[in-house]
Amino acid sequence: MSLEFTEEQNMLRESVKKMARERIAPRAAEIDVTDEFPWDMVDLLREHGILNMAVPEEYGGSGSGIVTLCIAAEEIARASLSVSTMFMVQTIGGILVMKAGGTKEQRDWYFPQIIGDKKLGCLSVTEPEAGSDAASMKTRAKLNGNNYIVNGTKCFISLGGVAGFFSLFAVTNPEKKHSGISAFIVEKDTPGFSIGKHENEMGQRGTAMTELIFEDAVVPEKNRLGPEGKGFNIVVGVFNQARVLMAVEAVGVAQSAFDYSLNYATREDLLWKAPDRISGHTVPICRYDYTDRGSQGYGIQGS
Repeated sequence: MSLEFTEEQNMLRESVKKMARERIAPRAAEIDVTDEFPWDMVDLLREHGILNMAVPEEYGGSGSGIVTLCIAAEEIARASLSVSTMFMVQTIGGILVMKAGGTKEQRDWYFPQIIGDKKLGCLSVTEPEAGSDAASMKTRAKLNGNNYIVNGTKCFISLGGVAGFFSLFAVTNPEKKHSGISAFIVEKDTPGFSIGKHENEMGQRGTAMTELIFEDAVVPEKNRLGPEGKGFNIVVGVFNQARVLMAVEAVGVAQSAFDYSLNYATREDLLWKAPDRISGHTVPICRYDYTDRGSQGYGIQGS
């Protein structure tokens, strides 16, 4: 299978690559050291029309598809995995979940806040005893009148400490297992909802990863996405796209590692000091570059 990018996609790649090299890469080490969430990078991606590319055009986004999103994610990851994670989580939890399960009324309420009020969203699935196996989650949402009462804990939630909206998946009917999971949009100021501990990550820092705690949290019934019990279908569909984005992120990081290795191995001062030791690196590096470019193609084709 061959994949040819459009002229617009090629132009986007060059534009994002330039921005990432000049504006994101110089911040990468500092973000890693301080573990502070890079709001300046949020503003940068928003100013360049990248942060909310997946938002439908009628709400002010670009309506970008998964291949275009992958192109942006790869080039950003090549400069900083932390910044690309922020972009990916906003795309998945802040946009794609609403596109998959939201009604027109919900979209009309939600997307203007993502675009105009500059809010971030995140995906709230992982729990202490349930990761990608969403059917094992324990967080419960019980309907009481016009509200759901939610109890449970989510963990390792990227952007959890800075998001304004949380795409929550919780069990509404435990007897139905995965068919008893429903999806909701939870606002940060929801009564009974709070942010738990901040996780001290390694290698993906500055992403505001936290616990989310629900203690009799009151979520309006109107905030449910799709019919009750259809949350599993929504999250599986979103996960399928998320896996492709994570794959191209890995390619971007690998390409960055290759770039650093090549620059080091071809430094003239090292070549003059130890040519016999450095010259042996040439063939392995070339082979790795071939493999990496193959991965780049397969990652995009997987979309």
